[in-house]
Amino acid sequence: MAPRRLKIAREVGVNLFSFNYAVLGLRNALDIVGFPTHNIEVVPSQHLIWKNKVTGCLRRAGLVDATMLNDLCLSRRTPECPDLMYFLVLSTEIVYHVGDEDSFCYGAAFAEQNAMVNVTQLPEKLHPGDLPTYIIQLAMHETGHLLGMTPPDRVECVESSCGIHCASKGCVMSNYVRFLRNLDIVRPFCETCLRYARKMKRVQK
Repeated sequence: MAPRRLKIAREVGVNLFSFNYAVLGLRNALDIVGFPTHNIEVVPSQHLIWKNKVTGCLRRAGLVDATMLNDLCLSRRTPECPDLMYFLVLSTEIVYHVGDEDSFCYGAAFAEQNAMVNVTQLPEKLHPGDLPTYIIQLAMHETGHLLGMTPPDRVECVESSCGIHCASKGCVMSNYVRFLRNLDIVRPFCETCLRYARKMKRVQK
């Protein structure tokens, strides 16, 4: 059974244009793996879960720590909704703490927990005309991580400081350091990634 509920939240500073494309990417990915759309809820921006708690998630001014923000999201789970997940669309720069260093990232996700994307910090060489497709791809990529497509025990993968990614170059779950201009939006995930997502759903039954 798929997680019971997923809430989408928009940080102040994210325009609706970028937000809507991020949600489109999220929904595309969820549709492909069969996540029930009636379990998705968009949370009004004034109700963002980190309101009044943001200082606890900041490692330094202007940066949000992905792990701490994920922990804050997990604290919102209740016995009535133990599988609650958040998809956060941010304007604040995201860092992921690796060892003794903060690693900048365009997005971050924790399998079966929460995901976040930054839609204001964009790759330097991104053409303005590619912005919608880029945001959709980024959202789908992080959703794939959220759905367990790249677990630690996966063999067909590439591991780096940015985490575990698919080894298939045409898959949206490949190492996200480039823009996949020719990505097949209808079939963005390779069969191996889809198999792992379905495996996660079976385990939850």
